[in-house]
Amino acid sequence: MSIEQALGVLGKSDKRWEAVPEILKSPVIGALQDEIIFRNQPMVDYVFDNELYSTEGLIRVFDNKLTLLGSVAPRRAVPPDPVAAHASPPFLTKIDFPISSIMVKANWLAADRASQVGIDLNDASHPYIIMNFVPRSAPGDTMPAAPKPYILLSMHISSKDVPNWTWATFEHVNNQGRCDWIGCNDSFGYTAAGPTPSGSTEPLANNYTGPNKRTNVDSAGVDAFDLAKVYPDGGTISPVLQALFAQAEIGMGNGVNTSGRPSRQDAAWRSYRLKGTQVDFVTATGIPTRVGNSVTEAGFVNSSSCLTCHSRAAITKDGVPAFAIFTDRMSDAGLAESVNGAPNPAWFSVNAFFGVGAQREAPRLLAVQTDFVWGFRFACPMEPRPLGPAWCKNLTTKGYSAPVPTRTTP
Repeated sequence: MSIEQALGVLGKSDKRWEAVPEILKSPVIGALQDEIIFRNQPMVDYVFDNELYSTEGLIRVFDNKLTLLGSVAPRRAVPPDPVAAHASPPFLTKIDFPISSIMVKANWLAADRASQVGIDLNDASHPYIIMNFVPRSAPGDTMPAAPKPYILLSMHISSKDVPNWTWATFEHVNNQGRCDWIGCNDSFGYTAAGPTPSGSTEPLANNYTGPNKRTNVDSAGVDAFDLAKVYPDGGTISPVLQALFAQAEIGMGNGVNTSGRPSRQDAAWRSYRLKGTQVDFVTATGIPTRVGNSVTEAGFVNSSSCLTCHSRAAITKDGVPAFAIFTDRMSDAGLAESVNGAPNPAWFSVNAFFGVGAQREAPRLLAVQTDFVWGFRFACPMEPRPLGPAWCKNLTTKGYSAPVPTRTTP
């Protein structure tokens, strides 16, 4: 959903949040928020040291991969040490960030929009992290806008502790629909009141909050999800997380920090809850794993997989994105879905047994992964080239505003 569409939904609802259909509330908030991605110094150093900041640098990786496949396939060559001394530019055959790499994706909403979407900024028991940002200028504006406060709705942390990264997503405890569709699963930070079996006084588990449901809808004996409600805090912090917070001096302060410059002592850090984590594409029995944030993945939480989505972050022989982020399938909210489950090898290469539309294709390399990092889709060419994002200066065409698949895939 675009910003224009979100404002259109609000307009058709006479700007009354309670009149917005429940299934569209998360998508509206997701469209109105602004996303900022932070990458730590090891990631930045790796990109610049290996000259991956341009289209030409990405083409070099693709070409090197082809050279390697021609000499050692089907075996794998030992990759170079990413922090060792090397020639410039290095002979990089795959993008493989160092183990110390961390990405943080933060979702912010302008504070002056909060009341429009049913957010109470005066809840003293669950304050928001507040930071001042300069909003994007409207088309045609010649003067930059003045900084204004934004509230942190959610954040997603990715760490290269394991080869396919560890993915963890967090939400403010008052986010509407926080545990919709797939529930919230936190076995580390805060306890949750799970269901209690008949004849027992103890809950089955204290780590899972299931999605809200309506029972016997329209007296038809059918249950349905009850969307876009605020879930109970649940709330007892675990001794381990409490000790970590105390050691790092996180959330140990009092009151609300409205200076526009958050600090780690801000009490508001205690308002955020782990939604879920992901380290595998599928379970041991082959069932796709799913994790989705009600803000970041607004409107397609029930199909979301951080791992599978980011596995499609890849480049073609021209150094441009191989795939769009979304598929042509629609979610229950009428928005495009992402993918989940194990990656399809046909996304990345053609072998002798694969062909689109039952037509055989010569074996070839189609795409090289960029180590689960979508950010390379914004790389621009250093020299004149026909392909690249529309904002790049060295394009010989008008470029594209959004990457699209370069071929049909099953």
